[in-house]
Amino acid sequence: MTVTSRASLILTTLLFIFSFMFLGSCSSARYVAHVAKQIPLPNETPTKIGHFKIGKPYVIKGKRYFPKESYSFNETGIASWYGPGFHGKLTANGEIFNQNDLTAAHRTLQLPSIIRVTNMENGRSLVLRVNDRGPFAHDRVLDVSDRAASLLGFKNKGTAKVKIQVLGKESREVARMAKNKQDTRGFEISLNQSQNPPVPENANLMRALPVETELYDMPTTGTTSHMSSRSAQGY
Repeated sequence: MTVTSRASLILTTLLFIFSFMFLGSCSSARYVAHVAKQIPLPNETPTKIGHFKIGKPYVIKGKRYFPKESYSFNETGIASWYGPGFHGKLTANGEIFNQNDLTAAHRTLQLPSIIRVTNMENGRSLVLRVNDRGPFAHDRVLDVSDRAASLLGFKNKGTAKVKIQVLGKESREVARMAKNKQDTRGFEISLNQSQNPPVPENANLMRALPVETELYDMPTTGTTSHMSSRSAQGY
């Protein structure tokens, strides 16, 4: 959305509010102002605060999974990634999935939780926030976002062998926040800023940008992903 169009939308909204204030009571004007704040701006991904969730045991494709709360979990296996097909849809903990966030899906970990993912094929490491369920194909252990796959260096390949480590202190903090209905989105940003962020696969696109911009605002290419079958948003 351009600066001009954004300014135009804001100006139109303000004119609407001021006009209503002259025509109605103060309480009515406050109501209109509240409604105006809920108007989504064009081309912006909607947001929604997620909740803390463990979930009951569930069955996908004949296999039973047992979600549990754990702050000392480690796992090694094959990770895949998901993006365009799920962008803007609900995650298992009630957030709106954004393929450009540093998030991941796991089959049993509490939501949200904070994990360190290391690509064992190239040594790249990244801190991600788990907010979704999956993957459920080919015995994969983790689904990461489009952005995370690029930074971990396996977006073009589609999969990679990874090591998953739950960060106990950080996971307890986001659990506390979620239980208190606080927004945990972006919690992982500062954790990645404390280390040198990995360079995305499309290194020719890199510029001298602040860490947050590098992690979230890099343009992506239209490569084919090996997205796994995912359908456990109710678990």
